[in-house]
Amino acid sequence: MADNITLTVRVRDLTQGDFARLNQRLTRMRQNLNHIGQGGRTASVAATRLGRDIDSLGNAMLRMRNNGTLTRTELDRMRTTLRGMSRDAMSTYRSGEINRAQFRAITRDIRGMRREFDGLGRDRQGFMRLVGAIGDVGKMFLNSGRAAKIFMLVLALIGPIAQALGVLLVTALGGAFIALGAFALRGNQQVKTAFQDMKTTVGSTVRDAAAPLKGPLVNAINSVGAAFRAMKPQLTEAFSGAAPLVGDFVGAFTDLVQSALPGMTTALKNSIPAMQGFRTAMGDIGSGIGEMFAAITRGNAENLKRVWLDLGAGLRDVLNSMGVFIGDMVESEMIAAELRGTLALLSGAFTVLGWAIKGLDIVYGGFKEATQGIRAGLHALLGTSDGVNRSLK
Repeated sequence: MADNITLTVRVRDLTQGDFARLNQRLTRMRQNLNHIGQGGRTASVAATRLGRDIDSLGNAMLRMRNNGTLTRTELDRMRTTLRGMSRDAMSTYRSGEINRAQFRAITRDIRGMRREFDGLGRDRQGFMRLVGAIGDVGKMFLNSGRAAKIFMLVLALIGPIAQALGVLLVTALGGAFIALGAFALRGNQQVKTAFQDMKTTVGSTVRDAAAPLKGPLVNAINSVGAAFRAMKPQLTEAFSGAAPLVGDFVGAFTDLVQSALPGMTTALKNSIPAMQGFRTAMGDIGSGIGEMFAAITRGNAENLKRVWLDLGAGLRDVLNSMGVFIGDMVESEMIAAELRGTLALLSGAFTVLGWAIKGLDIVYGGFKEATQGIRAGLHALLGTSDGVNRSLK
């Protein structure tokens, strides 16, 4: 089972430069063999096989670059090919088909490629150990208590959150001072001239680009005007209904302010010590903020750049996976059926809930009428008793 796990981690991390370097080694080896078989001389079996293996490796590298994955079987096949190429290079050198310099150049490139593929193998073993460790942590997480789970989640997230927060804070600080500088220089003649030029260029460019929208926009605007003309009676009725509300609506706010002002005035008279404490606290917080930014950036310029690169690459992969997932869900007939069923279920649930409330309302109305009748009878009875008592007196 483990042999079939793909090396997606390492291969995804290979850059365009890595592939270019590996292909460059193959190209150099092919160039050192180009002269073999020319001039009527037949190439030996070893030289022919060496050329064929070079082409085979080139095709494998192309597949790996396009797919982004490499299985252990493919990796072992590449290693076996490189070992055979070393033997064939020695045989070709001994047969005199390549000179010593060419032989040394070819073997040097073969050794370089073997180191590259050995690195992939080590990464695979490390990846497998990582998978096992993640499994062990997962079991421990599932068997732990609620407090321990929360603590482990915090431990797992606090590092990445701290990295992201650090670069966001530093970047926001730079952006804030750029904005402050732009605001301070808004009256500068050069800045004003440059801004006006930019505004003119952007405006004219967007106007020219948006020309195809002119006809549809004119039609839409005309249709909106016609719709409002048709709605005039309803709008008049709506505004007429709102007219009696104005006095109470405005009066509510004036009553609020008038009622709150006495207490607010007392609070303001007694707030001098609180404001003094606030001023001292803001000074301390400002010192802390400055020390925090200094600690984040001290000796970490390249690390902060790396975090942004990691965030960008990671979010790109997440968004791509999200797009693929959403596309798959949109394409799925099963999910579409589930959506229709869920909406039908919600519709039915609201209908049943409406019926239930109406039924309860009918029951409540009957109960209310019954209690009112009982209450009226009791009042009549008590009133008669009072009259008898008063006549006896």
